[in-house]
Amino acid sequence: EIRNIADEIRSRGHAHSAQVVSNRAQKADRKDAAALGVVAGTPVFHSIVVHHEAGIPIQLEDRIVLASAAPGYGNADFT
Repeated sequence: EIRNIADEIRSRGHAHSAQVVSNRAQKADRKDAAALGVVAGTPVFHSIVVHHEAGIPIQLEDRIVLASAAPGYGNADFT
């Protein structure tokens, strides 16, 4: 089960914030393509987000998402 970090932080009575370091469309390199079971060059989104609990960074989220599986991912607001 993957829990929502923001919900987890709020359940402890603390404030959650997120800093989006990057969120961009790109082509999958060989490593990411192999992990996703696609060919290199397949369109993906790559996002990096730092989650904070009460102002302290506690989690670094580094995601590669298939563009075909989540076409609106690049426009999502992760803050």
